[in-house]
Amino acid sequence: ERRPPVFDCACPTSLWLRSVASCTLVMAETYAFVLMFFLAVVVLLSFLVPVLVLMLPLLVTALSLVFLGVVAFGLMMNMYRGPVMDAEGRPMVIKNKDIRRYLETSAMKGDMSKHPNYAKFPLKGVHMFTNLGGYALVDFSQLENWDEDENTFEINMTKACLYQSGWSCTQGSMLCPFFWTAFIPGGPIMRVFRAIGYWNKFYLPSKDALKEGKKVQVAARCLGLSYAFNFEGKLGFTQYFTEHDGGKMYDRDTFWLYPHFEFHEYKLWQVVDKAGKIDEDGFKMLMDKIGDQDLYYGHEAAAPKVKLS
Repeated sequence: ERRPPVFDCACPTSLWLRSVASCTLVMAETYAFVLMFFLAVVVLLSFLVPVLVLMLPLLVTALSLVFLGVVAFGLMMNMYRGPVMDAEGRPMVIKNKDIRRYLETSAMKGDMSKHPNYAKFPLKGVHMFTNLGGYALVDFSQLENWDEDENTFEINMTKACLYQSGWSCTQGSMLCPFFWTAFIPGGPIMRVFRAIGYWNKFYLPSKDALKEGKKVQVAARCLGLSYAFNFEGKLGFTQYFTEHDGGKMYDRDTFWLYPHFEFHEYKLWQVVDKAGKIDEDGFKMLMDKIGDQDLYYGHEAAAPKVKLS
């Protein structure tokens, strides 16, 4: 009786044949996959190329409009990057070389500093902005409408703030949703906020809320609207202000759908302390931020109180 041949697994020839067969199968599968992949790409391109050809005029038009928009934006920024004029036609500007003297002689001289209970006012000093582009300084003595019973007060962002004449050299807000402000000089920013009449109102939960490091809610209004309208709240935004290190630094946080998403944060660092003395570390940080630029102000309340050079 004849039996079919039996291959010995230990036979070198048998192992070699099995290895060759296995490699051939793997290679066939690989080539089949590559072939199918390129075939799918060809089929996809056969549909996309006609669509792209048809859309080409639209794409060129869209890119042209974007380019023209960027050019127009740049021209507008350049056109309005200078200072505004006061009632007598003089530029509302503080020269770079006069900034220190301005802070020594004219800072913290706002109306709030004349309030009979100013010693109890929870915000004092002059602080510099970080992560807010061309915004340079805020003088808390320019705050207004302090209601001591309700623990509220307001800030007119044009009256209380000074702006740098160009772009931020440091602390420009490049790594946040407000990155675009890093490309806008202080002059246009000042004009926009002056035109829309942008105000903030602080709602302290208690008289010492800031000193205790509690979050203080801030509401905004502009274009003559009321705080009750709360246009930012209608967009889902909530803003908070928090004191750190005895007032040497403040956090300004904007949340979207609080507390889930922090949309934007900027800090205020002390440049002039509560006693009116220049904080040298803060002043150096300010000068690093503005470089050789000048400062602009958009309200005559911030004008120098003494003659500068």
